Parts: sequence; structure tokens; C-alpha cells
Amino acid sequence: MNDEHTLEALRRMAAMLPALEKADPDALTSYSGGAALSLEGPLQEFHGLAYRGDALLCDFNWGAWQDEARRILASPETIALADMQTIRQLLTTLVRAEKFASGALAEAVRDKSLLNILRRLGELTK
Repeated sequence: MNDEHTLEALRRMAAMLPALEKADPDALTSYSGGAALSLEGPLQEFHGLAYRGDALLCDFNWGAWQDEARRILASPETIALADMQTIRQLLTTLVRAEKFASGALAEAVRDKSLLNILRRLGELTK
């Protein structure tokens, strides 16, 4: 991990877990016109935290890593054992994917992969 600022940004993201666990996945997005979805409630807050802090990896080619991300996201056991680098790669991939596929983050809440990532992130940032 780079520094205390990054660690604090990651802790703030992990702290979103309870709110996202309680949220109705169908209420986390709304239509904003056309095919785009707008993020709502705790998912909007989570997305904002991701971009305000240093939690995302700037020099990471998330697009080229999507197949590996899908493999990991499909396995809660793999997420539960992931190291900090992998967790940050997953977060970066999910958050950046939202820009190109609106609803990606809501789907990650619905299938619990984002919740599993945040649970592991909380363990790693204690």
C-alpha cells in the first residue's frame, strides 16, 4: 500500500459494506434517460469515494484484466483469500466498468461480489 492516505481511502470504502448489505439492489440505480443508469444512495456514495481517494489503481490496465476479474468474482472463496493488490484490482475493474456498462456496480451488489470484496478489504485494512 502506498501511504496512509490510500489506507484511509480504502477503509472508507470498506466501511460502506453495512449500507450496501442493507440496500435493495433494485433501488441502487435509476434511469437517467436513454440507456444510462444513475447510481443512487449508498452505491452513489461508494462510487464517489472510489474516485475521491487513492483507492483505485491508476496505472492498471483493468480492461485487459477483465477475464481474470470475472473468474475471481465468480468465486467468493477466492475473494476471501485475495491479497490487497488483487482486491484493489477488482475494485478498479468494477468501478471503471461502471462508466462503460452502467449498472455494473449494482449487479456486483446483487450477486454479492462487491460485498465480498468490501468484506475482504475490511479485513486487510484493520
